Amino acid sequence: MDFLKNDKRWLRKLLNLNSPREDREDFSITPAKTARNITLLYAALGFLWIFFSDWLVDVLITNPEYLTFVNMIKGWVYVFITSLLLFSLISLALGEARQHEHCRQESYEELKKIHGQLALSEQKLRHLAYFDVLTDLPNRLSLQQDLQNALGQGELLALFFIDLDNFKDVNDFRSHEAGDHLLQMVGKRLVGTVGDRGTVYRFGGDEFIVTAPCLGEPSAQQLARELVISFREPFQYTNALIHLTPSIGLVHSGSERYSSADLIRFADLAMHDSKKRGGNCFTIYHRQLSEGAIDRVLMEQQLRSALEQNRLTLFYQPEVDLASQRISGFEALLRWEPRESINGTVEQVIRVAEATGLIIPMGEWILRKACTFLKQVHDLGHPHTCISVNVSVVQFSRFNFPHRVQEILREVGLAPSFLRLEITESVLMESYDLIDQQIQTLRRLGVKMALDDFGKGYSSLSYLKVLPLDTLKIDKSFIDQIPNSSKDAFLASQIIAIGKNLGLQVVAEGVESAAQLDYLREHHCDRFQGYFYSPPVPAHTALALLEDSNPNQRTNWKMI
Repeated sequence: MDFLKNDKRWLRKLLNLNSPREDREDFSITPAKTARNITLLYAALGFLWIFFSDWLVDVLITNPEYLTFVNMIKGWVYVFITSLLLFSLISLALGEARQHEHCRQESYEELKKIHGQLALSEQKLRHLAYFDVLTDLPNRLSLQQDLQNALGQGELLALFFIDLDNFKDVNDFRSHEAGDHLLQMVGKRLVGTVGDRGTVYRFGGDEFIVTAPCLGEPSAQQLARELVISFREPFQYTNALIHLTPSIGLVHSGSERYSSADLIRFADLAMHDSKKRGGNCFTIYHRQLSEGAIDRVLMEQQLRSALEQNRLTLFYQPEVDLASQRISGFEALLRWEPRESINGTVEQVIRVAEATGLIIPMGEWILRKACTFLKQVHDLGHPHTCISVNVSVVQFSRFNFPHRVQEILREVGLAPSFLRLEITESVLMESYDLIDQQIQTLRRLGVKMALDDFGKGYSSLSYLKVLPLDTLKIDKSFIDQIPNSSKDAFLASQIIAIGKNLGLQVVAEGVESAAQLDYLREHHCDRFQGYFYSPPVPAHTALALLEDSNPNQRTNWKMI
């Protein structure tokens, strides 16, 4: 059997036949070569048969009577054998041809199947490219193409930029799985609210965009109201009800030729204006929003330049002890040099610095500058004077903030007990969990802590008894109307009493008259600061005030 298989292989090679099982890469049969090989094989075998058979007959047959009969038999044997050979060769060639045809058919079916799979994969890839995996809504790429097509055709378009208020809390206090589930439900609710009036896209994170073609301004505003109202019903996750509200920015393409990027940017600005108004509302874009954004960008650029070129400066407002009538400390306040071209208040600049992260290097510069000033004060013979520095929640959020404070104090050579860091009441209420541990660490280092702007729209009495505070600073709004307003005077006296009973040092801010000062002294307030004694002043003026604060030399306090 092995011999026959080997012989069959030899015949295939001889006849120029490639078996489809042995060589699937070449299914071809060349008819001319195969016919030529069969002819040559037939001729070679015929020649050998005639030569050897005649030779054998001449050797073996000596009787002439049998010679004719043997030659006839020999001819019939030759015809029979060559017929069988030709049949075998032709059958082999045709069989291989059928096998090649069968393989071609199989390959064709495989190619069809692969083509179908590729087409299906292409559809899946296209869906993944243009649709959000989580919500199955059209994604940002799909939005950009749709906007370009609509704007290119000059269609009137309303675009709604939707951001979920406080969605981060869901991920932080529940789980990211809960957040993903809520995003899916939000997407379905938006689609149900919009209906056939427009298309809902997931822009990214907790941001969605709705486009409504051919929708006029009144109809667009109505849809915006419906979108806000649709969030009144809470979302259910497992056994809990979760309330979410949206901040929405609305912009119309109108007659002006806006690009798709412009529409998204304008709607985003309007959405952020909704955030500033407390969320759960919508804002229609107007040019002033862009102008405000440009101002913020310019302010950031100028602030970076001021930091790099050391064009920031600190002023110092004295804090006066009511009992001794001497300056007990200073509060460091950021000021711009006169040639600074930034438009806006210091508070606005601080907000820009917080939003851009510049508050970190700027805050360290302020802290180092203030501590260096106080070290100079100590060296001039006033070793008990302290310095107060306001601190942003962004600085507190840095895990290494207490370590950086300790390093700066060590560099300057100032004891921690003479540094008082001030946090506003609003920061305390909004970020207590974030800053509690940082405050505890700073107090263990010996740094003092003050609660600034106390009573300014919040109620944080519960925090006063648990936080390691040293000082309570009464907001200026309670001092302004003393003694004209009995309510403000009463509230100020009660805040002083609360602070004293909790063992805190109480400082009144914004004192501008002798009557206010008399009232504070009458109710045993510890210290005060304000324009009645001195506004914030440069370092050299502050040093002069400190030298002049001896009661034997300064008998009358007056506004400077």
